[in-house]
Amino acid sequence: MSVRNRPQRFRPATVRPRALLGWAGILAATAALAATLPGWAGEEEKYYKPPIYPTGVISFQAEPAVGIAPLTVDFTNTSINLSGFIVWFFGDGNGASHEFHTTHTYTEPGVYSVTLGTLGPYGGVWYTPDGEPWRTREDYIRVLAPREAGDLNGDGCVDFADFLLLIENWGTELDGAPVGFADFEALLTWWGTGC
Repeated sequence: MSVRNRPQRFRPATVRPRALLGWAGILAATAALAATLPGWAGEEEKYYKPPIYPTGVISFQAEPAVGIAPLTVDFTNTSINLSGFIVWFFGDGNGASHEFHTTHTYTEPGVYSVTLGTLGPYGGVWYTPDGEPWRTREDYIRVLAPREAGDLNGDGCVDFADFLLLIENWGTELDGAPVGFADFEALLTWWGTGC
């Protein structure tokens, strides 16, 4: 076979963008492409905006929601179709949790709001269909001081032993405060708490 009859291989032309567009054209094309990518702002803003991802419904439950300090609460994530990085905030300023279901101990008496949320990759926020990235239950956990709950003996349980102590000390002082109707009302209100 002669050299002339040999089939020619197809060789595509090498396209060099610099030669075709020049440096100014490459920069303009790059800026136009970057403006169309999700998460990048237009030309007037030159910073990264985290993307927004759709997710399911964020919800949770706590057990127990009321108790005597120190109170250990089990939080159950009951969210539907939740994805991303889980973040719990317990309202007492003592850290956060990233577990799907978690436990937290409240050491001080008070009323606490609890928040559950999710973060997506690269700092993006997973939003629920109603447009909220977080679900906060205001004043959800109530932690009582032992005396406030009627736990007169301080054993963490409001029971018959506290009732007997109430009767024995009626009209006297216990821990620097008089024993009276306020203690009786607390005992009846919180009977069985912590037991």
